[in-house]
Amino acid sequence: MGTAPLIFISYATVDLGLTAVIKNFLRDAGLSTEDCFVSSLDGAIQYGGNDLEEMYQAMESSKIFIEVITPTFLTRPRCLQEVGFMTARKRLADRDELPSQRWIKILPMVVPPLTHEDISETLDRAQAPTLESPEAIHAFTDELFRCLLRDDRRLSPGQWHTADR
Repeated sequence: MGTAPLIFISYATVDLGLTAVIKNFLRDAGLSTEDCFVSSLDGAIQYGGNDLEEMYQAMESSKIFIEVITPTFLTRPRCLQEVGFMTARKRLADRDELPSQRWIKILPMVVPPLTHEDISETLDRAQAPTLESPEAIHAFTDELFRCLLRDDRRLSPGQWHTADR
């Protein structure tokens, strides 16, 4: 892993195509490749390296944690471990017990055909939008944009909204 990523995307490997679309959106919106950690893309994990250790290092440095919640995601122990790890880090950051980070934002994406009700037994995500309409997708990207501004990222709203559409 090179530089510390700002965004960590948690996903099931079979959903890599969707995850690549998200990462491409972020790139088109003005973020660099290094800003976003996707374990199966761009050599994020060093060949022959300890993939689990590298993933935890990326999560420890990330401020934004995007969960791509699909039916497969809910069945993968590693995905659920990542969710637990970042949820615990967020709680520490919220209580100012994480000196290296003042804030962490968890952004769940419930991908149809799943609904909020489908994930409620596995994940406690009261504010997990189902991305079933353009309005829901835009609400998600608007929240992500606010998080990036909070990190003092210099993004062009025009470039962001062009990528968003």
